[in-house]
Amino acid sequence: MKSADATVDRGSPRPYCPASLEIGDWPEGKIMRVASSLKTLKKRHKECRVVRRKGRVYVINKRNPRFKARQG
Repeated sequence: MKSADATVDRGSPRPYCPASLEIGDWPEGKIMRVASSLKTLKKRHKECRVVRRKGRVYVINKRNPRFKARQG
């Protein structure tokens, strides 16, 4: 009897990407910037908020999600 782990493909070096998209062609709003400092990124829009979730610091914007960012 085979174990469940034997059927899992762990060799994919790239993240999942639909066939219609290339790696550089992600739709606007799906991208999260990663920065070492969020000080300037939180000033990009007046509704940006800085939150801490699971030990990471994020900038979120509910009205315009293209301003998303993560520190680290």
